[in-house]
Amino acid sequence: IVIEEKEEEIEILKMGMDQTLMELNDMKLSQGETDHALDGQIDAVILSNIEKINDMIDSVLQSGVQRVDDALYELDSSMQAGNQNASPSYVLSQIEKASASATEFATSFNNFIADGPNSTHAEIIRTINIFAGSIADVLSNTKGLTRLATDEKKSDQLINAARQSAQSTVKFFRGLQSFRLDGMEPMQKTDVVINNNNDVQMQLQKLNKLAVKTIYACVNNSFFTYRNISCFFNRNTVFF
Repeated sequence: IVIEEKEEEIEILKMGMDQTLMELNDMKLSQGETDHALDGQIDAVILSNIEKINDMIDSVLQSGVQRVDDALYELDSSMQAGNQNASPSYVLSQIEKASASATEFATSFNNFIADGPNSTHAEIIRTINIFAGSIADVLSNTKGLTRLATDEKKSDQLINAARQSAQSTVKFFRGLQSFRLDGMEPMQKTDVVINNNNDVQMQLQKLNKLAVKTIYACVNNSFFTYRNISCFFNRNTVFF
């Protein structure tokens, strides 16, 4: 609901800005090309609305941080067991989804940097929400997967890798807040996005490798128990 409200607020703001700019431009045309005062007014309207849009995007970025922080809390809570139906194959699919959503978010934010007021702001809001949600899913399912770990060390490795993926996501969101990008050239801002996305991808790849190892550990286990069955089936008995 909050995401939808922000999308509506930005669309209303853009519509108001477009209408104001049209009116000022009409006044400029009627009064002649030498009216520098109107030029200043047009610039002021654009700047004011960019600041308002940045504030809204900052708010959505912070909501993404909060969602991942909540998932981190559950990851470290002894009261939360995670998804006990998660199979290694399902966790791998969630990691793949998180990786794709991170790149999609990076692309939408770089488009915002390039296009400024003319960019599709709703796309940034949508991709923040999907990215944060997919990382939260990765954490819940990875925690559930630890039940298949052959020892405590391997369980800790899975949890730590999931935590690092989430922490890099939080760093990604926080690194793109407007006050951190203020004063940077567009190319520098783009580099911030690319570098943060690379960090997230690297951490997810580490987690991916550990999930794959969990599959091999199950296969190599000589006892055919419920634990082994979970390696091959999820709750709905879908093969990996």
